[in-house]
Amino acid sequence: MSVNLPPIGAGDLAGSHRLAHMHRNVPGVLATVNALFAEHGVNVDSQSLSTRGEVGYLVTDIGADYTPEMVTRLQQMPETIRLRVLS
Repeated sequence: MSVNLPPIGAGDLAGSHRLAHMHRNVPGVLATVNALFAEHGVNVDSQSLSTRGEVGYLVTDIGADYTPEMVTRLQQMPETIRLRVLS
């Protein structure tokens, strides 16, 4: 699948972990991702979302460690195309 990602302005990363989530652009994805972070007591330091047609690209910086369960649940969301943990 070849996708032109929408431009996104993710700032400098300082003391956080960055997760990049490419997903199908449907209602509720951002709410689901943020509910997962809240469920695990993880605060979002910064978040940028951009969409282009049927694809959304979400970059989230969190100030706490993520768990393998969190990563697995994000990967297993039906809307997820790809998840990358960048730091």
